[in-house]
Amino acid sequence: MVDMLSYVYTKTNSKVLFVGHSQGTIMGFAAFTVPDTVKMIEAAALLTPISYLDHITSRFALRAVKVHLDQMLLTLGIHQLNFRSDIGVQIIDSLCDGHMDCSNLLSVITGTNCCFNRSRVEYYLEYEPHPSSTKNLNHLFQMIRKGTFAKYDYGLWGNLNDTGACIPSIRSARHTRVSAVVDGLRRDR
Repeated sequence: MVDMLSYVYTKTNSKVLFVGHSQGTIMGFAAFTVPDTVKMIEAAALLTPISYLDHITSRFALRAVKVHLDQMLLTLGIHQLNFRSDIGVQIIDSLCDGHMDCSNLLSVITGTNCCFNRSRVEYYLEYEPHPSSTKNLNHLFQMIRKGTFAKYDYGLWGNLNDTGACIPSIRSARHTRVSAVVDGLRRDR
């Protein structure tokens, strides 16, 4: 993120107007805690922020976290989770089987949305959910388990090698020094 912002800032010779949506808000909030990055930002609009994941109510996501799906995928050497792949379909089946109705996968993952046009769900599912790297999934699940907004936890030795600290640094949106508009849905869970 910092490299992208730096590139735009350098090429345009002006501060950047940042717009983040969903996971882009995590990237934005993290970048905005770094003073050198803040100098490049004019203002930010953060839509449907998901930076703090301790309030998630999606049974599907919570079940995936509980069974440590991320760690299983890492152990198996699977680097990308794509729910459209054969293994992705098997994962959905095993997470849903007897535990929840996954006939509307979009609602199962994101929660019930009053504003979705139900006749368009099939269209939405042509494009969603997007594949994600297993490392990204692992990072999101780490934050759900710990209830924090933190850097990726590489484990003791990995953290020491990466940052010189035993544990990843906890981030706080309160330390953001960027003029920002934050907007989301009241029932966004």
